[in-house]
Amino acid sequence: MKVFSTLLSALLLWISSAQSADHAVILLYHHVSNDTPPSTSVTPETFRQHIEYLSENGYHVVRLSHILDSLGEKKELPDKTVAITFDDAYTSVLDNAFPILEKKQWPFTVFVNTEAIDRGYQNYLSWADLRKLASAGVDIGNHSHGHDHLVRQEENETPEQWAKRVKEDISFASRRLQEELGLEATMLAYPYGEYTPELKKITAQLGLYGIA
Repeated sequence: MKVFSTLLSALLLWISSAQSADHAVILLYHHVSNDTPPSTSVTPETFRQHIEYLSENGYHVVRLSHILDSLGEKKELPDKTVAITFDDAYTSVLDNAFPILEKKQWPFTVFVNTEAIDRGYQNYLSWADLRKLASAGVDIGNHSHGHDHLVRQEENETPEQWAKRVKEDISFASRRLQEELGLEATMLAYPYGEYTPELKKITAQLGLYGIA
């Protein structure tokens, strides 16, 4: 956790030293828990420290969608602009991270791989949980349906077949978010942070911002 905190401080120090406002920092979390894999987790206490650091040092925590729209339209952002995101929609986001962020009235985004929610996988939020977050103003994004390595072609799969399969997977996740939450996803967090020019093209065709 000390390594993660040091990296966070270094990243935020970099953005605070830059005077131009054509960039921002996205802080990505998965689990906020004492009981989940260390490689993808921060403890609730460490997360609280991160949030207090942002608060005490004058960072502007804004919606990720606002950052993307502003950069796309070449509008300036305030110095020290930060967005907070969570991949995979784990239960610890609601149980441990949400109360901390709610007290600050800070926005954040949860990227959902919808198959895990549909199947009720352990440690994942339910659709009811996600509706609770959405009703509280939390942004919900697309993280694909199956959380596969989207950039990889299957054996004997042509590029055209790959593109069709990937487009259907992403589109299906968007439909599930619309059906269950009544919202239109505008952002896709690429599973594992993997993307290619071809995947970026598909993402743009579907009208989504791609986030690595």
